[in-house]
Amino acid sequence: PLRLVGSEMCIRDRGGILQNAATALKLLPLLLIAVCGLFFGNPGETIGLSAKSPAAAGWISAIGPIAFAYDGWVIATAISHEVKDARRNMPRALLVAPVFVTGIYILYFLGVSNLLGPEAVRTMGDRHVAFLAGRLLGPFGAKVMLLFILIAVAGTLNLSLIHI
Repeated sequence: PLRLVGSEMCIRDRGGILQNAATALKLLPLLLIAVCGLFFGNPGETIGLSAKSPAAAGWISAIGPIAFAYDGWVIATAISHEVKDARRNMPRALLVAPVFVTGIYILYFLGVSNLLGPEAVRTMGDRHVAFLAGRLLGPFGAKVMLLFILIAVAGTLNLSLIHI
């Protein structure tokens, strides 16, 4: 991460290229799982929860990751001085990006649910990612998925450290 920060501070164009590459690398595993799940999964295992089900209250556990996701709003406004025609492009980006990201994560969720089933995802928790990666990409797949997760975290950390 410190090397990423150094490249951002020394050469602004390289930092932009680095952030764009990190963003593209974040999307690859999500889209891979979404496509595999939608085309090769078992949609019959994807079930809905009734409002009376105790598991339906599980949405509360999403508050932590959602709070982390809002970190991007602070970063987005902190870099607005570097954006070309920020008055026009920043509002567009702040409206389009959340819709795009939400769509990607919905596809990812549908893919995971079709491949593993919601009960398996609930039982495994965060371990479902490594399990699914190993199932799709073989024994080396979990390590590859971990690399993509580290790239995603490093990309966010890079901007967080720069704009403190």
